[in-house]
Amino acid sequence: MQAGVEKPPSFIPFNRAEKWGFCNLDGDIVIACEYDEVLPFHPNDPQPLARVRVGKLPQEWRYGMINPEGELCIPLEYANLETFSCGFAKARALGKSLYGFIDALGRPLTSHEFETAQPFSEGWAYISRPIRKRVQEHGFLDSRGELKLSGRLLFDDAQPFQEGFSVVTHYAARGYFYSYFKPDGTFLSVRKARQICGELDWFCSASPFQDDRALVCGELTGFAIIDRTGTMVADLGFEFDAAYPPSQGLIRVVKGPDTGYLDTQGNEVIACIVDYARVRDFNCDLAAFQEIPDGLWGFLNQQLDPVVPPRYSQVGDFSQGLAIVKNNKFYGAINPQGEEVIEPRYSYLGSFENGLALAKKGEMKFYIDAGGVEYRSD
Repeated sequence: MQAGVEKPPSFIPFNRAEKWGFCNLDGDIVIACEYDEVLPFHPNDPQPLARVRVGKLPQEWRYGMINPEGELCIPLEYANLETFSCGFAKARALGKSLYGFIDALGRPLTSHEFETAQPFSEGWAYISRPIRKRVQEHGFLDSRGELKLSGRLLFDDAQPFQEGFSVVTHYAARGYFYSYFKPDGTFLSVRKARQICGELDWFCSASPFQDDRALVCGELTGFAIIDRTGTMVADLGFEFDAAYPPSQGLIRVVKGPDTGYLDTQGNEVIACIVDYARVRDFNCDLAAFQEIPDGLWGFLNQQLDPVVPPRYSQVGDFSQGLAIVKNNKFYGAINPQGEEVIEPRYSYLGSFENGLALAKKGEMKFYIDAGGVEYRSD
């Protein structure tokens, strides 16, 4: 097992002749292969459930949920059903055009139905619903099914709550603007060191908070790093042409053709001297790079040494110690040392999660583990 990659779960989705069920770590079938699609169980859920689907054509699809005993706990009566988050799943019943939420017993959270419904995060789910012709109400639903923080004029779109704030979008004649919305219905005000505009509420761009830091950009004030109290940790102004949200404690900045990195206090970690055509955020202490436009991809470390020379047509971020790479037509996976632990042989390969990744050969889909074991039979 590769370092950083989780052991596969006790129940692994198994494809047998285009019908899906579940097997154990020994490859023995423990839930019969009788579905047209299944998703993995989430082992950390207090009541593990797996989404299953019957029907080959989209117009025939019906979704439900099974438990580890293979019992159908939520019947196959949904045209759309997402995985659980904070105890609730977004669902759309057959013949319906609007969405609701159900609990692990299939009970509706509320009688309201929504045009937009995001998964719950930190006890809140962003929703929008029609209240009359061409008029939408936007707001958040709490875990008791009560509509709160709602109205037509507060905001026009929202991201899930993260570290106590939702980044919400305001549509204006001049474009999109963003602000930080709190569960008490107020907005975060940022106190700027240089009092150009006093306190700032709306921004041209705003990232979600990560480890008590977020990156914002004001039209007249430029870039800044802020904390959750609204204090400006670092006023970057217009020193950089572009700056990107924090990723694993580093903020990627661009000045002219060159790239560099700051820490979340605004201190320079890597000067703006990286002159490759494209450089991404650091992930697992490595950053993907292209030497020339439309060239091949490799990975470099924070000392700017190429750990993986450019040899892949596509690369993904590291997830659980592995990065998906594409060599010509096929996908495989490498570890942080650049070793191909899964040889490129798949027409599709998703990122690893809970020790498994969805793969595809030809038209057949199946799951593999970090050792390249394929959970399928023809």
